[in-house]
Amino acid sequence: MITFGFKNKTSGLLRAVTAIVLGIVMIAMPGSSLVVLVQVLAAVLIASGLVSAVFGFINRTNGGLGLMVFNSVVDIILGILIFCFPEFVASFVIVVLGIVLLVLGLFQIFALVSASSFVNMGVFAFLFPALAVVGGILLVFKPFGIASALTLVAGIVLLVYGVSELIASWKMRKAMKEYDIKFGEGAAQPGSQARQSGFDDIKDVDYEKVDDPS
Repeated sequence: MITFGFKNKTSGLLRAVTAIVLGIVMIAMPGSSLVVLVQVLAAVLIASGLVSAVFGFINRTNGGLGLMVFNSVVDIILGILIFCFPEFVASFVIVVLGIVLLVLGLFQIFALVSASSFVNMGVFAFLFPALAVVGGILLVFKPFGIASALTLVAGIVLLVYGVSELIASWKMRKAMKEYDIKFGEGAAQPGSQARQSGFDDIKDVDYEKVDDPS
């Protein structure tokens, strides 16, 4: 059974909550939310570069100062470029987000199909991941020319994916329990019942010691 991304009990819930929160933010502020997120990413890169530089300078006696400085300079330059051109980066992020949602939606469908032999999935369980796949395709090919429209679509797709992740996580947990019952450690080993039944008629026999006549 395919359990990609669902083996850990909290991973599916974490993905769902993150997608739902980001989706709500992007739907509420389609004109600026993605640009703000990109600028926050740029600020994190700049801060990471500065921290790396300071850490490398403090521990310069241990060696590796040149590599730390190089990494910090790259992070700072990337952060500054992203911060100065957030709209361009945001359009690239939309495509990456579409690819990620497309792949996750497909994996979710494959996992649900593989688990359908253990629990009843129903058509509704496949509806949301299918919508996430369609939304991911729309984001990759970008049929909308307006950035705010793309952000709004991305927010809706993220929200749909988050809901589908919650449903899929619940379904997969049930399927994995059924799988463990059928094939796990608690399952009876093949032939064990037959072997046991072959000795069902054996009973303990009482015996009495007989003295040697000699």
